[in-house]
Amino acid sequence: MIKNYYDSIAKGYDELYGEEQHSKWNNFRKLININKDEYVLDVGCGTGIISEKISIMAKKVIAVDISPKMLKIAQSKRLHKNIEYLKANAEKLPFEDKSFEKVVSFTTLQDVIDIEKAISEIARVCKIEAYVTVLKRNYKLNNLVDKLDKYFEIEKFLEDEKDFMFVLKPKFICKPLPLGFFQKKAEEVAKKLLGKYLCNNGFIGKIVETEAYYGQKDPASRAFKGKNKISELMFDSGGKILIYMVHSRWLMNFVTGKLNDPQAVLIRAIEPIVGIEKMKELSKKEDITQLCNGPGKLTYAMGINKNHHGQIIGESIHICDGAAPKKIISSHRIGVSKDLKKKLRFYIANNRFVSKA
Repeated sequence: MIKNYYDSIAKGYDELYGEEQHSKWNNFRKLININKDEYVLDVGCGTGIISEKISIMAKKVIAVDISPKMLKIAQSKRLHKNIEYLKANAEKLPFEDKSFEKVVSFTTLQDVIDIEKAISEIARVCKIEAYVTVLKRNYKLNNLVDKLDKYFEIEKFLEDEKDFMFVLKPKFICKPLPLGFFQKKAEEVAKKLLGKYLCNNGFIGKIVETEAYYGQKDPASRAFKGKNKISELMFDSGGKILIYMVHSRWLMNFVTGKLNDPQAVLIRAIEPIVGIEKMKELSKKEDITQLCNGPGKLTYAMGINKNHHGQIIGESIHICDGAAPKKIISSHRIGVSKDLKKKLRFYIANNRFVSKA
């Protein structure tokens, strides 16, 4: 077993391979682009040599390895507080989809049992880029490159005396939700939208926070006083986009439910996935967590405006399927003067892109 092997060499690992790891980092450092506001995953961290280097560049580093003894050594010599070491298998990473802006994996993939599963897991949790090195002498190399190409776009490639390095961009495959998904009660749709992907004109974000609104029995609803220029769309069948302005910002809702039963879901926050640099440019913000952590912020950053009002979902704005979050938290809705007793705000637990209540 690989775990047993690395446990057996843990004490002498730095002496055997430390210089090689430092050299590998120095050779490939110019390809690695990590920003101060980013979360990074180090897969197969060993004794933490590469993790420590990454931690200087990133906001947070989660470093995983299958060997408890390697992790114990890494923890004992930890220099930076923004590193967390965890026992985990590369073929079954214990994280939600798109949890990390960047993923690093130095000479790990050749040791796993199921190469494709490990590569697909890295692609699943990676948002922007992955940096993967493999030994040239690895007999699995051809198969590995084929699998990388299945889940990633290979952006850059570099080699040194012993290794190949790949700079990889995860491929995003959109599976649009059918309109029937939206023709259910607002509360149900609001919960089920969490973890799904909002796509518009080259921008992609994971929905992390929503609010449900109903009709004439809901004092916080646009339809509370019946039909008007804004609320009349809420009386249609679910599947249309409702846009209105609050405090000089456009807010986006999805109409839900059946005909003449007014209700809608407000999209309160998303986690940026694709088009992040353009979002920063539009929003004039550099902190990735501040781009879309509010209903007016996300429309501004993703180019959503009144021109989308009344459109059918899928016409220009698409909602693509994604994994359901492990834990959803509910609370009362934000910024309403009168609310229902029921908690109708929903968000993904421990997600740093949720808006501030």
